[in-house]
Amino acid sequence: MRPLAVLRTQWTAVVPEVPTTAEVGLNNMEANIWNVLLAPKGTPQPILDRLTTALHETMADPAVRERLAKLGVEPPSETQVTPVEIKAFIQADIDRWLPIIKTAGASAD
Repeated sequence: MRPLAVLRTQWTAVVPEVPTTAEVGLNNMEANIWNVLLAPKGTPQPILDRLTTALHETMADPAVRERLAKLGVEPPSETQVTPVEIKAFIQADIDRWLPIIKTAGASAD
């Protein structure tokens, strides 16, 4: 098999020889995989702060980053793992896919 494109708008180090969908003329064609740490609503802020710090420390560990790269996962930057950024990322994906899901008549039930 020969991959034609990655479903991304930006190049990826995981498969550097494969063009993005934008590079092959498929604009606005992107699919994200979520790898996020979530906590229940109402979790006290000190707990959220500890989780965020632990996540930053873990993601800064070279061994963790190397292992993720070997699995084909691009580790996020430190700014991508804040609660605000994660919430915005999830909301953007919901905003992108919800109209498509509704038009298709699909549901999660």
